[in-house]
Amino acid sequence: MVWVNPYAHISILLENGAATGYAVTVVDKTFRLDLRKFSFDHFRGRLGSVTYQGAVLADHQPRRAALFAGARRMSYFETHYFGNPGGYLHYVLAWSDSSRVGHFELPPDGAEGKIGSDEQNEAARAYVHRFGRPNTVGVYQSEASATPAALDLDTYRLLPLNESAWLRLERTVIRFFRPF
Repeated sequence: MVWVNPYAHISILLENGAATGYAVTVVDKTFRLDLRKFSFDHFRGRLGSVTYQGAVLADHQPRRAALFAGARRMSYFETHYFGNPGGYLHYVLAWSDSSRVGHFELPPDGAEGKIGSDEQNEAARAYVHRFGRPNTVGVYQSEASATPAALDLDTYRLLPLNESAWLRLERTVIRFFRPF
């Protein structure tokens, strides 16, 4: 299920009719979503302006990180788990190509970390972790479902605007949206 408005996309993950997670992708630079509200103060900064490295406390490493580079699409996400405090939930920081907020790029040509071997992939993930700026945050109940449920550009472009799943939300509703 997806809610879309001029400021953000909210994707709800449903499993057997129950909401088990959600992702918020900021699509307008003026909508400043504070990550502390989503993570019991484990993340810091605002989506679109803070780097992956800067968003997480210095001593915490992602449980999983994935980088995808195709012919015309790219994506990157990191998953984190926080117990108490943290609600015993899984958190995802990601970059979605359906938004122009944030920043994502592969390492420049000739730089260490181009996609290819496992060593090169790890170097590329480290580059994106250091310089990339996520535009999506997700909160999930289980690790199995903790992958970005955010809209990608192709899905966003192909969904008809008159579908009943597309609801308009006011900016104030998103401002007070909280994790379960």
